[in-house]
Amino acid sequence: MIPIQLLNRTIQKIFILIFCLITLHVQAQINQHQEFVTTVLDKLYPAKMHQGKKIKSIEVELGMKRENSRIEKSGKKYIFNYQEDGRLELFVEVLRKEYEFDSIFTLHYYNKEAKLQIARTYNNGKYLAIYENFDDAGRLIKSMRCQETNLTDDFRFFKIGQQTVLQSESYQYEIINDNQVKKKFFNDQNLVYKEGILYYEGNPKMLKAQEFAFTTTGVKVNYTYTYDEQGRQMESNYFSNAAGEIKESTRYTYNASVLTEEKYYRNSSLKNQRFYFYGKDNGLLESILSKSGNAYLIEIYNFNFTFYP
Repeated sequence: MIPIQLLNRTIQKIFILIFCLITLHVQAQINQHQEFVTTVLDKLYPAKMHQGKKIKSIEVELGMKRENSRIEKSGKKYIFNYQEDGRLELFVEVLRKEYEFDSIFTLHYYNKEAKLQIARTYNNGKYLAIYENFDDAGRLIKSMRCQETNLTDDFRFFKIGQQTVLQSESYQYEIINDNQVKKKFFNDQNLVYKEGILYYEGNPKMLKAQEFAFTTTGVKVNYTYTYDEQGRQMESNYFSNAAGEIKESTRYTYNASVLTEEKYYRNSSLKNQRFYFYGKDNGLLESILSKSGNAYLIEIYNFNFTFYP
């Protein structure tokens, strides 16, 4: 007969695993647009540019245009609030339900001495936090995803109660030479599950390629990047043999100093095209049109900026 303590621990672990899988599945569903918008803003408006332009907030509203229909609002809105030094302070995802709006809040905290960054998401009474530790070179060395409870009734004032670690990873770097760094990925059992090489070139150093292999299965994942003479990324490529052979490629087009077009290919087939438009007066990003390659659907991202005095 199984001891009751062992049975309880086993049941608890199963519930934690189920919660983690559900959470990851939901995030994969609702955060696809968010991840794209976040990547675009990080690329076009890094922290130093925020300081120069005094950007306080960026609001992004998503609409869509289907074939033979008017432009319609999707009900999705993303709000990014920044500190004066350009670091993200608050992110709000607004989702329209049938007759009401639901908001998901993510607050960001920074501890310079410990080189710790925390992103804590509040969603319908639940808290999910991501803790990231960095080394002196600014490289990520540990990441933890935790479920937490708040001892106060105000999500903006967080007083930690219980904490359950759902996922933990750590990373180790070994310099091979001036242009190559070996990176190892450790799971929550402190065992290496993936490792590979990061390749750099130029001065200042720019990431040229990443080649990884999973230790147990031998599955490979590779990334390559090309840049123009001004250091702008012209193409990024992804390859994996985890499900047959999958190749992805994204190509970028610039007009003067701004990104104007982006094409995404999967196994040489055009899947998506994005067009970037900027304001005539301030030159800031105004909208992005995203067109699916195999269906008549255009997603429209509209951007609105506010500034510090």
